[in-house]
Amino acid sequence: MRALIEAGHQVSAMVRTREKAGVVAEMGAVPVFVSIFDVDGMTRAFEGHDAVVNLATAIPSTFAYPFARAWRDNARIRTEGTTAVVDAALAAGVGRVIQESIALAYPSRDDPITEDVSMAIYPVVESTPLSENTIRRFTEAGGAGVVLRFGLFYGPGSSQNNDMLTMAKAGVRVVYGPPDGYFSPIHLVDAGRAVVAALDAGAGVYNVVDDEPMTKHDYGQAISDAVGRRPLIGAPGRLIGLAGQNMAAVMRSQRVSNQRFKDATGWRPVYPNARDGWRATADLWQPGRLLMLARALAAIIGIFFCAIGCWATLAPSNWYQQFPGFGRHWALSEPPYNEHLITDLGGFYLAAGVAGVVAAVIGRQGWLLAMGLIAAIEAVPHLVFHAVHHHHFATTGDAVASLVLLAAQMVAGVAIMVLSGRDAPASPWRREGGSLGASVRNSSIR
Repeated sequence: MRALIEAGHQVSAMVRTREKAGVVAEMGAVPVFVSIFDVDGMTRAFEGHDAVVNLATAIPSTFAYPFARAWRDNARIRTEGTTAVVDAALAAGVGRVIQESIALAYPSRDDPITEDVSMAIYPVVESTPLSENTIRRFTEAGGAGVVLRFGLFYGPGSSQNNDMLTMAKAGVRVVYGPPDGYFSPIHLVDAGRAVVAALDAGAGVYNVVDDEPMTKHDYGQAISDAVGRRPLIGAPGRLIGLAGQNMAAVMRSQRVSNQRFKDATGWRPVYPNARDGWRATADLWQPGRLLMLARALAAIIGIFFCAIGCWATLAPSNWYQQFPGFGRHWALSEPPYNEHLITDLGGFYLAAGVAGVVAAVIGRQGWLLAMGLIAAIEAVPHLVFHAVHHHHFATTGDAVASLVLLAAQMVAGVAIMVLSGRDAPASPWRREGGSLGASVRNSSIR
């Protein structure tokens, strides 16, 4: 929308919430409350416009990506939604429809992939060729249908990209698939500028990607460099293939060419490669301080739980005799020894500890809330028990130390839950990037 408005166009943007309507209005566009499945409503909204840009999607979060169920809304938008958009555009007499598509559906090839290469569709994007065929129908009916096959999006305002930056800050180099395979991404700012350029392109299909495809290793390194953190490990790497067919796209090696689009429109990316683009994205990324504190607490509890869990699971007898260490023997002071119960206890602490570490690395509110709840709930009955049955400790100091430790765990759990929702990363919507479905009225024509 920003790119369209800066180019002198009058823009109407379809929205579903008052919050997005406020964003649209602040950017200088006119918000229109209408559903993408409402042909009659869109027909009225499209009247008087020269072009319709359909960028509507429902891409799942990073960690829901492997699950087919998470893609149902996106498939419906790409099929029923695109059909409704085209029907409404034809009924309203709109001359041009620009449709978002994806370059990730191409097969693996290390030589340049042009628009003439046939797609190799995998399950979650079976709707892609259907939406492109609908745009061809619009062209055959006398309009100008333009399909933009975008590369992997990255840039400000994306929860997926915030996840990647968070992981990079934690020392994880994000590598999707074989590290020597190629990625062909596109920064959101350049994607927006490509939409403006497509208003003057001939009907057809165009690839919109960076000038410089990068290996997946180098792409992950670019994210780490952007946050100024030396990576300690590279993940998930080839292990991502275990997530099933839905991850087929990121496992492929694709060197997609944008030459046809550049020749047709004169468009050139502001960020020709991901190194430049990720630096610009990281500059706008502002993880809140309270959220960082919640993650730090989750990491501390997670590591503490992992240590107890590994010790009790792998060496239950030693744990019973030596816990908590430092010459103290809290568990030994309350016999009898039961290997089964101690091993089960170790398994719980190990699972809870892994959850804490994952919550700290990911930094998402839902994960942090869950970890805070685990820590607080585990501490409460444990604290009550030791407050009532303190006589078995060898010294008063041991009893007090155990109560203080459990109270601290309970307080930390509550703090994680409270802090995780108080200071979310700042949204860059109003500064750069961001795109919503829009229709365009060209002020230079009217």
